[in-house]
Amino acid sequence: MTLGIVVMAKQPAPGRVKTRLAVTIGDTAACAVYEALLWETLRRARKTGFSVRISLDGPADSPFATKLKARDFVIEQQHNGDLGERLKHALHAPTRLVALGADCVVFDPAWIRAAASAPEPAMVGPTDDGGYWAVGGNFHNRALAPLLFDRMTWSVPTVFGATTARLQSAGIPMHQLPQCYDVDTEDDLQRLLRDPRCSPQLRHELMRISGPIAP
Repeated sequence: MTLGIVVMAKQPAPGRVKTRLAVTIGDTAACAVYEALLWETLRRARKTGFSVRISLDGPADSPFATKLKARDFVIEQQHNGDLGERLKHALHAPTRLVALGADCVVFDPAWIRAAASAPEPAMVGPTDDGGYWAVGGNFHNRALAPLLFDRMTWSVPTVFGATTARLQSAGIPMHQLPQCYDVDTEDDLQRLLRDPRCSPQLRHELMRISGPIAP
């Protein structure tokens, strides 16, 4: 079965992205880290062999958007509203879709390929902090997006639990992808640098930005 991937991305700008990380490494370095993580996410997403489009929180005619288009990425502007409204708009097509953030860069493309052919109509990948790094499913079912995204409390450690509870209550089976972690703080960044799943290219770039791996 095929699958469409939507990467939820922000326009990289100092002071606008990775604000928790910026507390310790500064706005400019945190912005550079975010951009490196985004490119790695896009690289891994493309390795699945599925189509990848970008839902961008920022101008579609910016220099960064132009850079994305130069690499043949399809871009659409993110919808206004909370994360739920933005996800619901990004996943509006009546097909099988999954949304990824740009904070988890150790996922295996094979996980996404397995989710594409899974029989369950919903898919979610949990993170260590109680959220999720991937969410999607078969949106031929018009009830799925409202169930996943409407009236959800975001940025709390109960998002994954609340999502699975909603699906269970509605009788909708869920394919659970392997658990990952987001890179939001300097501790997370150091964890990533030590992680053997971090690509050598990304590790080199992150060490150039933030310095060597802490002992």
